[in-house]
Amino acid sequence: MSRYIKIIPLIILISLSLGYCGIPSNEQYDDLNAPKNLTVQSYDANGIKITFTGYNPETSFTGYNVYMALSDADLRTQKINHVVNGVVNGTIEGSYIVQNKSYSNYPTIQDTDTGVITARSTPTSITYIITKAPGNSSLSGSYYIGLTAYGSSSHLESGLSEVLLVTP
Repeated sequence: MSRYIKIIPLIILISLSLGYCGIPSNEQYDDLNAPKNLTVQSYDANGIKITFTGYNPETSFTGYNVYMALSDADLRTQKINHVVNGVVNGTIEGSYIVQNKSYSNYPTIQDTDTGVITARSTPTSITYIITKAPGNSSLSGSYYIGLTAYGSSSHLESGLSEVLLVTP
């Protein structure tokens, strides 16, 4: 019996040390709220004007990715394969996600874009004009469009918004 009494403190010590071994807290991995109510206002020479509702008070949120593809199935497949186990697939970013206004990185719509995302703590209507297709190419023809909320530092991505077919 006395041998077990000596082992119990050791088990407690090991349990405590494993609990604090540098594994991030659950807070860092909270799911991001997906954008809702995606609509297309217009598609003309100025670009594709979209509106949607965003509600992302999560600390890991950094913006929204705009996915574009020639088919609904392809868009959904590329979204699933964009971030796998915390690893970002750069090929998908270059081919299926619209770059931000500086055409340098992602997410497409950043939480620091002045006048675009005006509030994060309440559901907010957001309007954005897509002026280039993925890969910085010109817009032409029909596209399927969908959005996700994204956390750059933690590589978290929400579920997909509604997917819409957009035609000129």
